[in-house]
Amino acid sequence: MRMDPQLLYARLPQAYVGYVISFGGSAKTEKHGGYGSCAWILWRLPEWTVVIAASAYLETTAVNMAEYTGMNNGVAAALAHGAENPGIVGDSRLAIQQSVGVIACRKESLMAQLNRHKDLTAKLRSVKYLHAIREFNAAADSLAGETLESKVSTVVESEDRNHELRVLNRIQEVIYKPSAETSEEVVTRSINSIRILETRDKSRCKIFFDFARETGQVSAVTRHQAMARQKHVRFATEPVIANQDTEVQDRTDNQVEETPDPQDPPGPDATSIHEPSADDIDPLAVQGERCGRISKAQDEELRWSNLKAVLKGEEAQLGYRAAREAWKMTDKFVLSKDGLLYFLGANRRWGRERTEETTLRLVVPTTMVQRILQNCHDSLEGRHQGIVRTYHRVKADYYWIGLFADVEKHVRSCPDCSCSKSRPHLRGYSPGNILAERPFQMVSMDFVIPLPKTRRRNTALLLSQCVFTGFVMGKAMADTSALRVAQAFEECVYRRFGAPSLIRHDRDPRFMSEVFQAFAEMMQSRSRATLSYRPQTNGQQERSVKTVIQSVRVYAEDPLQQDWDEIVEKLIFAINNSHDSTRKDTPFYLVHGWDARSTLPAMSSSLKQGFGRQSDALAWGREANRQQKIALGMAKEYQATEQARRAQKHNESLSQAERTTVAEPKRTANPVTVDEPEEPDGIEEGSPDEDTQSLFRPGDRAWLYMKRVKRGRTKKLAHRWHGPFRIKKKVDEYAFELDLPDRSGYRFYPVVHASRLKAVSEFGERPRTRLAPDVTEETRHDFDEELLPEDSWQPDRLAGEYEV
Repeated sequence: MRMDPQLLYARLPQAYVGYVISFGGSAKTEKHGGYGSCAWILWRLPEWTVVIAASAYLETTAVNMAEYTGMNNGVAAALAHGAENPGIVGDSRLAIQQSVGVIACRKESLMAQLNRHKDLTAKLRSVKYLHAIREFNAAADSLAGETLESKVSTVVESEDRNHELRVLNRIQEVIYKPSAETSEEVVTRSINSIRILETRDKSRCKIFFDFARETGQVSAVTRHQAMARQKHVRFATEPVIANQDTEVQDRTDNQVEETPDPQDPPGPDATSIHEPSADDIDPLAVQGERCGRISKAQDEELRWSNLKAVLKGEEAQLGYRAAREAWKMTDKFVLSKDGLLYFLGANRRWGRERTEETTLRLVVPTTMVQRILQNCHDSLEGRHQGIVRTYHRVKADYYWIGLFADVEKHVRSCPDCSCSKSRPHLRGYSPGNILAERPFQMVSMDFVIPLPKTRRRNTALLLSQCVFTGFVMGKAMADTSALRVAQAFEECVYRRFGAPSLIRHDRDPRFMSEVFQAFAEMMQSRSRATLSYRPQTNGQQERSVKTVIQSVRVYAEDPLQQDWDEIVEKLIFAINNSHDSTRKDTPFYLVHGWDARSTLPAMSSSLKQGFGRQSDALAWGREANRQQKIALGMAKEYQATEQARRAQKHNESLSQAERTTVAEPKRTANPVTVDEPEEPDGIEEGSPDEDTQSLFRPGDRAWLYMKRVKRGRTKKLAHRWHGPFRIKKKVDEYAFELDLPDRSGYRFYPVVHASRLKAVSEFGERPRTRLAPDVTEETRHDFDEELLPEDSWQPDRLAGEYEV
């Protein structure tokens, strides 16, 4: 049986004396913690005083559970204060509809709360429910929001806080039944409004000022308020009437009796509403109004008001010093008939007689500067051009003191230009790569993916390289899981050369997985990842990948490129037997102590008789060992020298601003070695000397450059600069840690290189213009009326109401 909604949602009479319970709840999703809060307030009517206001922190909950908990706690508080027939108001439609039985509850967790609610309400004589939108239940929502942030349950005892809750409360606007007097007043106001909308055949249609002059009052209604005013209270079982407003208007129209004046000429039907159009606007009147506002804004600034007084011949009312300063500028300014001040500027083009022509440039008051810059830079006409182009565009028609500085500040601080233009211009200080002390002390790794699927079903190539000798090892793989990567490393590196002290790799998920990290820990090896999007950190491995792929590209013969795994192992042997320009020897010799004999030398040489005697073998072994030690020592010196040279060359190419951030003496003189203690992520904690300046300080905002774009988007149209992000701390001269918010949607390593950052241009705003004696910053003329929507002057249902 369907129950009458008037019995379920009956509003309170105007003379009601009793209690009203308002409740609210909020919660975080499981992704962000899954905790929440609820709040309940017990009001005593008709004074609407706060009897009790409390909130509770819920460690594990959902939104509906929090709403139910707040409602039940409110009912329990009402019972404790002797309430018999309270009203329950909340913005949770689900909790109220399930409580009155309009919809069924099928969730077990909510069913437990619903049963508890029924047990509590059974102790009451009667209860009334009302669902109101959130803006009317702001008191309970604000209390729940504060508890959600502080994670502490509270009971409001402060009188100031109770006063704030009473101010926020707007339930009294929707909970009472409308009286007969109120209904008659609404009908009367509608009739008066319709009479105002009567149109006659005149030369001009009524505009905003006519309505304001006739009615004597104008109601300003925002779009949000207009939508909220249509429906304050929403009932669960109330049918939706699409043409309700039209029917009410039609009934009101039928009740209006036309009483035309017999002296007026015959006109159209009084009940017909004239639709405004562009023809109703007088361009000359609009232009005159605009000029008057600009002239008024100029008069508010002391410099221009004194200058206009001198140009008008009213310098007698000025002091001696003010008049003298104004007289110095009179030959460069003119005053128009409508009171506007113009600057006499030189035209960029020459006249017919090869003489410079002068042009009038409007003197812009400080309250209009931002709008002029937005029109000349942010609009389609401005096209977000650079500083110079925007400056010349503004300079052609406008003038104010500090024009170039304001244009530069506006363009540099434009968020659209910052996130969509220019590649990174910072290169970042380089301390040089890590220097190994012996062979296979440090091994670098990298994947070459994706590759064509071969006959052996291989789709990826795992390359490893000894940092000290440059010896390359490769493994074609069909499965690139973390377990298979660990097995391939054990097969190619560990079985042949033992466990390295340090494993160098990028931030590939396979290398950063728990499986591979546990494998490195078993070998007593440190796993060190590079910075995100910074391949220069592992530059030797990246160049090795390039060399291998270029060689495979040359020898690949299969049209489908399915034979690369058969070629790559042979080419790696050739690369290891090639002369290294940095180490001055071959990687094979530095690892084994002898040179591998290739096919041609083996065929052309001959074995001598008695060559394999034991004494000759021992002598050869000792000599080979001695030569290898010398080669390894020289290779170490060569690598240290080359790394220092490259780092110095890079640092010398830095800008002057970046050089000031590097502490002296530079760290390139003492390269970092593998055995030095360092952080797990491979970045040393610390900061330069106190005399050096940092590119970014903790708390500064910066844009982050990312080369990758979302799938489905074109790189040419994608915004590469993301953010802005806050700088959390400085890790080193070349790296900074970003503060990523919880709901940012970004998933990357927060420590980034300085070459991927760009500072956000922030400029403080403060009054810098001297105003006239009778003008203050609060009383200055405001141009916000020009930002009204184009249809804001069109009347709604009632005459005299306009949207702002």
